[in-house]
Amino acid sequence: IKKEVKDMKKVDVYGLGIVLFAMHANCLPYDEGDDSEGNPKFDAFYDSLCNDKSKFWEAHNKFRKAEGKEEFEEDFVELINGMLESDENKRMSLEDVKKSKWLNGECFEDDEVKYELYDFIE
Repeated sequence: IKKEVKDMKKVDVYGLGIVLFAMHANCLPYDEGDDSEGNPKFDAFYDSLCNDKSKFWEAHNKFRKAEGKEEFEEDFVELINGMLESDENKRMSLEDVKKSKWLNGECFEDDEVKYELYDFIE
């Protein structure tokens, strides 16, 4: 992660991308820790997110399949790729996010939401 930030709104988009991924996937996109000297250390997911997004999604989809879940939707992948772009000049703006296919796609109807949340409501 670069220490010099030029556009704080793009930083916010990155943070929102982390939160959106976590909410949708029920896990974080990557893990961060510290090395023995206290410097940030990221896992292979972070490296693939920065350098080869197809490997990032392949690995996450493998875990989803093992849990009996469907692969991530193409529109979701496109949105997260844009939000978590490591180059802030290429990262989506908040306006781009608002216009994304996934965010503006199909939604559950009220009765579908109640059905999906039944166990939590009762």
